Amino acid sequence: MNDQALQVALDANAERRIKVRQEAFASLPDTKERRLRAHNVRAQVIYNLAEAADRFAVKASQNGMIVHRAASA
Repeated sequence: MNDQALQVALDANAERRIKVRQEAFASLPDTKERRLRAHNVRAQVIYNLAEAADRFAVKASQNGMIVHRAASA
């Protein structure tokens, strides 16, 4: 990047965001347990992806959204 001041500002912003994110996670109780639960939820959704997509489509439609589905992946 040619703008040195902008690059310095972007780097400082990135470092601040990383630090704040780490501090936020450190303040949560049972971080390891929460990560494991999140992993398990993601795994279940992937395993039951068709059902999850159907539930999403129903809820989205109830909220006034139009859901389009591809004929194939």
